[in-house]
Amino acid sequence: MLALAGFGVIVAPLAGRLIERHGSKPSLILGSGFLFIGTGLLLSLNETSPILWLLIIMAVLGMSNGFNNISMQTALYEQVKPEETGTASGLFQTSRYIGSILSSCLLGIVFNRHLDVEHLHIVAIVCIIFCIIVMGLSLKYPGIKQMKKNAKTT
Repeated sequence: MLALAGFGVIVAPLAGRLIERHGSKPSLILGSGFLFIGTGLLLSLNETSPILWLLIIMAVLGMSNGFNNISMQTALYEQVKPEETGTASGLFQTSRYIGSILSSCLLGIVFNRHLDVEHLHIVAIVCIIFCIIVMGLSLKYPGIKQMKKNAKTT
């Protein structure tokens, strides 16, 4: 887990710079791409995989966290009016907590009786489905140019 957290911390400032220059969309796309790749790499993990391979997978997932955490928060603030920031932030945090609860439920259901690589692969497959949804939403998110264009027309 140290590789996951460490790479998240290393990547976050890079994501911040990318967001300052180009808005949150490119960082969201990169984060969802790393999430998809890291989750896909979990399918390559087996009982004989070296610990270094697990660290690499966790590093890729950590890069995803570094990009996604700051990008999602920035995207939220790009979309809401200043007077709605508190409400939007509360809903954002509530959604994150609900996601955490649901992921804990998934882990509890899948690993209820067997903690093995086969069941980890089941979790990875479910997560890949969500990765595809996240990637689609990231691609659909309006970029800075689109938001400025929409602001001019209203």
